[in-house]
Amino acid sequence: MVAQRRSRVAPGISAAVIECQVDLTNTINLLDSTGGHWDALQRLAANTISTPRQLGPEAMVSDPSNTRLYRNVDDNDLVNAYVTILRRRRPVSSIMAAFIEGRPVFSSSWLYDHSHLCISVLEKNAIRSRKIIIP
Repeated sequence: MVAQRRSRVAPGISAAVIECQVDLTNTINLLDSTGGHWDALQRLAANTISTPRQLGPEAMVSDPSNTRLYRNVDDNDLVNAYVTILRRRRPVSSIMAAFIEGRPVFSSSWLYDHSHLCISVLEKNAIRSRKIIIP
């Protein structure tokens, strides 16, 4: 899905499959509701985001062709600020979160056809091994 979107903007970019092992020791795990991350993110957002610059998830269904749909600048800025704050107290090498994308299975469903788990590696040394499977 991401490669399809980017290839429209930058022709010549194609998808690849990369196998890697990532050390998750210093990961911000946004799948774990007990870590306090969500409360901290909500407080930070309340203090920093006054006028949202991005579209919300409802736009995936109402207008999936909108070119602004995946420009999540507020989310990106919020997470970057949070990582900066956390790094004052401890190392942060990656972030793990779930993302909904695509269309719902039915109108009120939370199951979307392109949902995925994403691990964003912030520190190169967190990648233990890597190899290209499909170029």
